[in-house]
Amino acid sequence: MRMGRSTAGIARMTLGMAAVLALTPVLGCHPKGSKAPAWVQSAPLGCSMALSGQLGWLVENREFQAALAKFPLADQTLDLFLRKAKIHPEGETGRVTLYVFDLPKDSNGKPEAMAGEFLIQFDGFRDPRALQLALAESFPPEGSIVIDKKDCPLYVMMDINNVKVRALVDPQQRILVGDLRALGRRSSQGTFSQRPNAMGAGEWIDPTAPIAGFVNPDALLKGIGSKLPGEVTREIPQGLDSLVWSITPAPDPKSPHRLELAIGGSPEAINQASHWVQRLVAAAGQIGVQQQVAPVLMQEKTRVGIRCTATSDQLNAILSNLGQPWFSLNSGKKPLKA
Repeated sequence: MRMGRSTAGIARMTLGMAAVLALTPVLGCHPKGSKAPAWVQSAPLGCSMALSGQLGWLVENREFQAALAKFPLADQTLDLFLRKAKIHPEGETGRVTLYVFDLPKDSNGKPEAMAGEFLIQFDGFRDPRALQLALAESFPPEGSIVIDKKDCPLYVMMDINNVKVRALVDPQQRILVGDLRALGRRSSQGTFSQRPNAMGAGEWIDPTAPIAGFVNPDALLKGIGSKLPGEVTREIPQGLDSLVWSITPAPDPKSPHRLELAIGGSPEAINQASHWVQRLVAAAGQIGVQQQVAPVLMQEKTRVGIRCTATSDQLNAILSNLGQPWFSLNSGKKPLKA
């Protein structure tokens, strides 16, 4: 999306945000001990982005499938695990998260090479012990790997030429699935739980939102996805640690959906990021109908966030400008369900 915008439109939104911000206390820091969603805390330090959603919502909609299709073997791996583990999505509380190390530059990427660029995580299931038992019963064991300083047994899921897909249970009882190369990167790099500013942003999104995501600001600065408009890249402040978003779709696809977006980073970067967030949302607000409720801007020393409602087209424009044009709320034919 081109970041063109009407001065009057942005002025109205900026003034509205300023009024809200004036009522929002600016705190020195956030409490010690993060309450960010588990999938944010366990994001590998080296990943470029992540896409996370409730299992029941994902299997009924095609948006997540469209994202998986960008990574050969990712959709096959997920399908195999769900079938073997006999997971029934109805009423399931669990989340599935796709972590991406490097995005494919085109659709002609070599499947074997791209298989090492993603990890799939399962967490928050109603009966995690039953899921772990199904894993052990469905796939043969083979060696182990150290995750978060603990030796975790590996289970063989799939071998295709040089691709060796394995599954494991990490020390926090989450299940990780991916090629040995991707699991090795997770082992050596650690997670975003080691970065307090990154976790602070995660605390400001809805942990139960049907669909959510994470973007590494460093990856944005490098033009991740090869489709990020140049003017957007130039406006991204240096010193940001994380950018996290969540969407709660409206029952009616034509109604506005709820968006929460938060950024964590150094105090200097956050001062600049607050203006960038306002411009990003204001530009999308020029597409289609205007918001019925003014956006709410929240800012503290090391994080800034915004909550607003937006149409599907507006959300797609925002996600595209966050380097995620490969995910769209309009990509499937089935109605969105909250």
